[in-house]
Amino acid sequence: MRRIAVVVAVVMALAVGALPCAAQWTQGEFQSDGKPVQENHCIPTGAGPFPAVIMLHGAGPRGMADNAFEDFCSKLADHGYYTEFIEYYSQTSPAMAGDTRSMVHDFPTWLNEVHSGIAALKKRNRSLKFLDTYLKGDPN
Repeated sequence: MRRIAVVVAVVMALAVGALPCAAQWTQGEFQSDGKPVQENHCIPTGAGPFPAVIMLHGAGPRGMADNAFEDFCSKLADHGYYTEFIEYYSQTSPAMAGDTRSMVHDFPTWLNEVHSGIAALKKRNRSLKFLDTYLKGDPN
């Protein structure tokens, strides 16, 4: 089921690639273990409810490819998806591709920040629909 959701997200991303963007890239913040984590989001127009998409960039320095993520975020919001990009390196240094040792060491912290971001998003915006609403069992 999760693989199907990922495939659908990729297909939709390719489908919206050539359309003009109107949604604004907005900076925000949430707390993870009492420390601030930066996020950027794009909100669709209308009353909702909106499906939510969480974007993660993988290994790389903070700010890497922000223009591409901003464009992608805006295009998804233009199609009715609340989209949030989480900068989950706030409590660690970014690991570069191939730096497996750092990645293995820092992964639990990164995962915690992503979970904190999703929890904060669910708390502050009740007009969103999350995939875990439709899956059986607890995805956490």
